[in-house]
Amino acid sequence: MPSSGGRPKRTPASMAWRMKTSRYRLFVFVEGRELDVPFYDGISRTALAATGFEYTVERIVAVQGHEGKSGLEEYYEYLRDQRKLNQANSRGRVSALFFMDRDFDPIIKSQLPRTKNIALTRTYNVEAEVFDSADPVRALADLASLSDGEAARVAADLGKWQHELADKWSTWLELCVISVALGSQCRTKPKSQSRINSPVFGPVSDIAAAAESELVSTTATCEDPVVRRQVIEERLSKALRRNGHFPLLSGKHLGAYLEERLRAHPIAQHGHMRALAGAASRVHLARLDFGGEWADYYRRKILQAVV
Repeated sequence: MPSSGGRPKRTPASMAWRMKTSRYRLFVFVEGRELDVPFYDGISRTALAATGFEYTVERIVAVQGHEGKSGLEEYYEYLRDQRKLNQANSRGRVSALFFMDRDFDPIIKSQLPRTKNIALTRTYNVEAEVFDSADPVRALADLASLSDGEAARVAADLGKWQHELADKWSTWLELCVISVALGSQCRTKPKSQSRINSPVFGPVSDIAAAAESELVSTTATCEDPVVRRQVIEERLSKALRRNGHFPLLSGKHLGAYLEERLRAHPIAQHGHMRALAGAASRVHLARLDFGGEWADYYRRKILQAVV
């Protein structure tokens, strides 16, 4: 079951005590973005349906007082140090599972957590997963007030539009990885739209890209930025050969790009698309099949946590 958004803040110790005295077998802690609780609730409900195990999804802000990955990391370390990640309770045992956005961690971190109590998203963040895995026809029908037949034709025309944006922004995304890794004090960050494509969803400007690359280097705050950049570029090259650019793209940009594509489509443009970009992520979330093959990875992480 999902957590209550109105629950007052708990201390780390009181949440650990709640875990020990609760009926739940699994506490799923999430970063707390708009989609996180319903997304991981759907995953957990489906994964645990056959086990009879009860669970709860908790926003980390209720414990640490702030959202985001840092809050999850802090509480994970607390429970680990207290040896309470997995502990006995009234139902036999309770475990904590921390679901975190992948971000650029596989590239910029020397190693990823090796514990069944932490799981990363397959994509950059939950929002990217939602857009990439939802039923495209049903989502488009809801978004643009289209019939199923119209939505199917639009979906076929759009293809893998999510990955198309990642390809358009490929140079920008690579610079964002390097900027984060170098601690660069500039606006080349994954939350920002591309500053080197003109227009923003158009072709890349080589001049703008060269200037942005120079800015990333000159504003770096890490030690030995030249060496660090070389290391990151090598890791990035390997990651791109394996998975392409889509895992580097934050899902927050996908709603605006979808709206751009739909408003130019001869069928979709006749629908009712008021505030499409703002509603797109919620509509796609509603069209996720949590029992689908795409969710195998997440269900496996949950089942491993309760074993």
